[in-house]
Amino acid sequence: MRMRALLTVALFLLLPASAQAADLYVNASTPGCSDAVAAAVAQSAATPWCSPAPAAQLAQPGDIVHIASGTYAQQLRPVTSGTEAQPIIYQGEGAVTLAAPTGSVGVMLVGVHDIKLRELSIQANGPQGIWLQDASRILIGRSTVTNHGGVGIQIKSGSDNTVAQCNLADNAKAGLLDMDDAQGTTLSGSIVTGNGHDGQKYDGDGVELNSSGALVTGNRIQGNGDSVGFEHGIYAGSAARGYTIVGNSIEDNAGADVKAAGGPALVTGNRLRTSLFGVVVSDNPAVVTVQYNLIQGRFEHGILVTTGRHSAARARFWNNTVEQTGRLTGTGNASAVFVVSAGLLALRNNLLAYTNPDGLGQAVMIDSRALVGSFTASNNWYADTDPAKRRLAWNGSLVTLGQWRRLSGQDATSIASPAPRFGPGGRVVSHNAGVARGLRLGLARDLAGTRIKSGSRPDIGAFQHRS
Repeated sequence: MRMRALLTVALFLLLPASAQAADLYVNASTPGCSDAVAAAVAQSAATPWCSPAPAAQLAQPGDIVHIASGTYAQQLRPVTSGTEAQPIIYQGEGAVTLAAPTGSVGVMLVGVHDIKLRELSIQANGPQGIWLQDASRILIGRSTVTNHGGVGIQIKSGSDNTVAQCNLADNAKAGLLDMDDAQGTTLSGSIVTGNGHDGQKYDGDGVELNSSGALVTGNRIQGNGDSVGFEHGIYAGSAARGYTIVGNSIEDNAGADVKAAGGPALVTGNRLRTSLFGVVVSDNPAVVTVQYNLIQGRFEHGILVTTGRHSAARARFWNNTVEQTGRLTGTGNASAVFVVSAGLLALRNNLLAYTNPDGLGQAVMIDSRALVGSFTASNNWYADTDPAKRRLAWNGSLVTLGQWRRLSGQDATSIASPAPRFGPGGRVVSHNAGVARGLRLGLARDLAGTRIKSGSRPDIGAFQHRS
């Protein structure tokens, strides 16, 4: 046993020592800083590198690269990766701006993984502010990205990349573009505003998803696009699969707040306000579920259901509140829900209302029943301001709920009324005819997080009443 112990010690001594994680320093303001010094020298704040370029070559797993306040006029392109347990961190200390030369990408992350960029301002005038290709487990956190030449952050390929608590603002094209070969991208807690104001017709969305498994949650997405009807707050393209859009505040975009193509997908718990449309659903190979959202304001239509380039919509709308306060455009119908065509359409527990006293809109219009495949509807509350009580439109003609039932064979348990009054937060503040009138759908909580008691009937709309 003694001999075995001695051999074990000897073998241990022959093994190379593992690298220890280090703090590395970048500070162009320090006299005597040099990009020629070794990483061991840059471990002292007194002898830093002048720029992040050496760190991009020399940083090792677990290292933290502390970048001091200042503007660094170069592209950042890390070529070494961290590990899941020991990522490489590029940490801004104060006001740090990485400003790539005109025509260049600001930050290139190609073939690397487990890298974190934190508290940085990325400024570019090139194709992308930040470009990810074959990159995985990248975190871009608490940073600002502005690219006057193109996209803010573009993810070509890779998996499990995260953009969190960032400001994607004033990019010439999309704030975030997630491409077909990306998987599991997360955008959370960020502000996405003022993107896509380049005078071009397409590619100016706040967020564009073409990937699989994306999560967009807890963001404020506002004022994106300058091409009316074609650039959106969030645009999920026909290639997008398995995405979730949850808990966002979205408004004032040139097209829809959310355009949901592709699928399967879940759009839930969002507050959508005045844009051309609240939600557009089209081009769905699988069902998109839109549930417990508030769509409130002036729109051409609060919800538009139509056919895209490849296929018609396949959507189910559960427990949404749509208050269309008036038409955004000067002419035409302004129904809360306008159905051009659909392969599958299901309406359950929705409060759909046109509240402007001008009487120029209805709760739901199906323009042509011949263009709608499977259609089911029940336990909805339809409301508008039409004095003749025509809350709906069937084949383009205004009808009462009784006429709608006879024509559609649906909505036997639905209700209709003059438009109720809504508060600014989207709750009904007049008589609430939808209390406990919904169909049990197995959903746990409403838009505000109020628990729906097991075995009880939910309210119609996005909110449970307050007891």
